[in-house]
Amino acid sequence: MLDVALRNPHSAPIAVNGRLLLNRADAPPGYGELALTVEGPPGYENNVAFTVRSGRPSKEHFVVLEPGAELRQTYSLHAYESLHLPGRYRLWATYRNETRETVDGMAAFVGAVSSDEVELERRAT
Repeated sequence: MLDVALRNPHSAPIAVNGRLLLNRADAPPGYGELALTVEGPPGYENNVAFTVRSGRPSKEHFVVLEPGAELRQTYSLHAYESLHLPGRYRLWATYRNETRETVDGMAAFVGAVSSDEVELERRAT
């Protein structure tokens, strides 16, 4: 499983796109807020094909995160990445929002932020 949390570490509230839709990193802007990057062992290529049907986020997807608050989403990692070769993998998620929207008069964060890197090792095929 892939557990993702978008957390507000600041002392002031922040408006964000809370849909947290996972899509390919090369998806058009606005068609997914989360992208997973995986670097695998030599020769690794992801052999999982997936399709995400979505439109751009709606106003209802935008929320205010209070200081210390977070939004969480869980995905089946194997639905998005094959991770089939033995060896070390490095993974990280990137949240991005290019849609300009306001929530209660507060402009939503526009830009991207990435998680810390996680490393895992697959020992058998």
